Amino acid sequence: MLDNSIVRRDLFFLLALFVGDETICKLERQSLSDLFNEFLHDEIVLRLASTASFLRARDDHVLNEVRGIDDDGTREWARKLRGQDCGTLQVDMSRDETVPLVFREACNKIIHSYEYRFDVVGQYAQSYITPVLYLYGSNRGENWRVVLDVLRYIEIGMDHTSFN
Repeated sequence: MLDNSIVRRDLFFLLALFVGDETICKLERQSLSDLFNEFLHDEIVLRLASTASFLRARDDHVLNEVRGIDDDGTREWARKLRGQDCGTLQVDMSRDETVPLVFREACNKIIHSYEYRFDVVGQYAQSYITPVLYLYGSNRGENWRVVLDVLRYIEIGMDHTSFN
């Protein structure tokens, strides 16, 4: 099976990148802020793609393993785990309706999105990102949009890696 420590480290880096950006932005050391910003967006996209791919496979593993366990408590735990949401999905951007974004679908959308937009607070020199990410893509001719709660995504990802 896949090594959980690898994805947990990437989840850690995602957390540090999103939570640390505001602190780095407020440092009065421009060279440190410049270094952080030089790699911030690329590192986030890399860590999101890595964790989404791993956790999508991990979700399959949890589902397959639970099917073979004769324990109602474990099955219920897995059902709740797989049903948690971490954002919203607008299936068709020409319509206003949104649905909860369950974790598995979040992984799929991260993998298949063609555009990532960050939620930015403040003006250029003093701006930082919040842990909300907007993802865009298309499926069968319909353009979709995701609003991803990154902290919730990280939490659910950690839960997925806790199952043996």
